[in-house]
Amino acid sequence: MKSVLNLVGNDYEQKVKDFEHNSDTVVKSFENDSQEIVNSCNSAISSINNAVEEIKENVAGSIDEVKKKMNYTIIANIAILVIMIVLFFLSK
Repeated sequence: MKSVLNLVGNDYEQKVKDFEHNSDTVVKSFENDSQEIVNSCNSAISSINNAVEEIKENVAGSIDEVKKKMNYTIIANIAILVIMIVLFFLSK
């Protein structure tokens, strides 16, 4: 059991020494990775914003088309009502 503990302890000490010697490399690597993550997230956010703007434009266009059709329907209904009133009074 002591030999296993000594082996683990020696391995740990070696890894700590390696880390101390290579800490600058590890920090630079971490900074590069974090910068890549930030860039990737910013790119994803930009893509999402573009998609949202496109959807807004499409929805606004669809709403405008519905408004135009509703206006035509109201005008047609008013015209039909006027014609029905005129026909009602002409039939008397």
